[in-house]
Amino acid sequence: MRDGPGPAWMPSKAGVRASNIGKLMAARRFGSFEDLQRWSIDRREEFWATMIRKLGIVFRKKPSGILKQPLDPRHPEWLPGARMNIAESCFRAGANKTAILFGLEGS
Repeated sequence: MRDGPGPAWMPSKAGVRASNIGKLMAARRFGSFEDLQRWSIDRREEFWATMIRKLGIVFRKKPSGILKQPLDPRHPEWLPGARMNIAESCFRAGANKTAILFGLEGS
């Protein structure tokens, strides 16, 4: 039994399949969100390299790797050497392109 209220909204199965995460899960042949989560933990460098590529993250200077693990595992260095402005990745479309979309499930 859970504490607190349940989710306010749950996507349809078709909505999950059509989502970016759903498409990634299908491409990787994951059968569940737990499989995806396990991959993101067990193969975190591969996971983050995939996500950076799929999201089209733009770097001014590319990182030398995904993760530099120091002697103290509590302080990993993500994307060592990278230089970026996340706004350049978020707002790459042309001035005449739609910036924000809204969709109501079932419509």
